[in-house]
Amino acid sequence: MVINGKGIAVSYTKNAGKKINSKSYALKPVDIKIVPGEVSFILGRSGSGKTTLLSVLAGLLKPSEGTVLYDAFDIYKEKDDDFSLFRNKNIGFIPQGQSLIQTLTVRENILLQARLSDSGSDKSKKADELINALGLLDRADYFPKELSGGEIRRCAIARALINDPKVIFADEPTGDLDDDNTEIVFDLLRQKAKEGCAVVIVTHEESAIRFADAVYRMDAGSLKLSA
Repeated sequence: MVINGKGIAVSYTKNAGKKINSKSYALKPVDIKIVPGEVSFILGRSGSGKTTLLSVLAGLLKPSEGTVLYDAFDIYKEKDDDFSLFRNKNIGFIPQGQSLIQTLTVRENILLQARLSDSGSDKSKKADELINALGLLDRADYFPKELSGGEIRRCAIARALINDPKVIFADEPTGDLDDDNTEIVFDLLRQKAKEGCAVVIVTHEESAIRFADAVYRMDAGSLKLSA
C-alpha cells in the first residue's frame, strides 16, 4: 500500500488586528511518498512539525490543504465509519505518552485492537508472540498502573502490531526505553518492513538512522529528504 501526501499542510489564522488576519503554518505544504517495504524516519527538533505530519498521514488530523491517498483511497473524503474500519484493519499507530486502557491488562489492551477490527480471527497466539518479543511475558496480566513507562510503551507497540497492519506509524517509539529495548523495537519495526509494511518513525535518535531506508528532516514545518 503506497501512501501519497500531496500538498498537505496544517494552518491556522491569527487575528492580528481589527481587519488584519495572518495565516500561520504548523505544517507547511509538503509532498511525501511512503512505500511498502521501507522504513522512513522523520527527524527534527521538538515543535518542528513531525507529530503533526505523522497525524495527518495516519488519518488523525485533517489537513487544511492537500490530500492523503492510500493507493487510490482518499482517506479524508471517506465517511468516518468507513475510514475507521479501514484504519483498524490497515494502520498501526504507536503514539507518544499514555494510551492504554487502565482497566485492561497488558494482554487485554493488546487484543482490544484486534477485536475492534472485527476480523473474526483469534489473535491470542499473535499477542503472546509480541508479548514475548517485547519482553513483557512476566507483565502480561498486569494493569497499566503496575507498569513502568518503558513497559507501557512496549505494550502500545504490541497493540499497534497485533493486526499485522500494512502501515505502521510510530511517534517516538523508543522515548522511554533503555538501549537494549530500543534495539529490540527498531529491529522489530525493521523486520515488519521486510515483511512488506510501510513504516514511518518520528524520532530524535540520530543513531537509529542505520535502520532507515529514507530519512526526512523537519524544521519549522518544512520537510526535506536527506541525501
